[in-house]
Amino acid sequence: MNKAKVLAAALGMVVMSTISATAAIIAPGSRVDINSVFGSGVTLVDSAGNPVAVNSPSSVALDFNGAAPGLGSTGIQVGGAPTGTFATLITGPTLGVINGFTFNPFPGGGVAPLYTLLAAGGINFDLTSITSIDRTARGFELNGTGIFRISGYDNAPAEFSFTTQLASGGTGGNLSFSANTVAVPEPATLALFGTALLGLGLAGRARRKQG
Repeated sequence: MNKAKVLAAALGMVVMSTISATAAIIAPGSRVDINSVFGSGVTLVDSAGNPVAVNSPSSVALDFNGAAPGLGSTGIQVGGAPTGTFATLITGPTLGVINGFTFNPFPGGGVAPLYTLLAAGGINFDLTSITSIDRTARGFELNGTGIFRISGYDNAPAEFSFTTQLASGGTGGNLSFSANTVAVPEPATLALFGTALLGLGLAGRARRKQG
């Protein structure tokens, strides 16, 4: 067996051993949407903790059901149909809690958890970074990245998007909101997959040379 074949075989064993050693995996692309429970909502606040308009540039935090002097939490529910792994974990109406947090400046340790769903013994999402904040004439949108933590599953990186808009004729305060979170491939998994493809390519090249 030549060196290329040995390398390919070794890479194959690495891939198989890695797969067999992991816990259950949250499939990339799995998505869950959440909404505010009827009667609850979010308020954007400035650095002094005062409510401001949803599109105000002075807002620095999201406060759920105001718990001055801190940032409150509020109930959430799953909205729409979960997809991928979450379609099996969330099989009926599911409630949870989302926690208020400061986004400017964003805390160095992130927000853990940002929200928890009560399905499957607890589906936790930690917000670890903010990638963009957009304010429009009538709304606020925040995008970021984070990690899903679910008992029995490997932690999975995910992308997060949060939006809230002015109520008709309103200027802010207790606004409804929605958010979605989508699991993405683990960087290490992508690297491993690329290495395996490289091994297959080397094996193919060796066969062509022998032919």
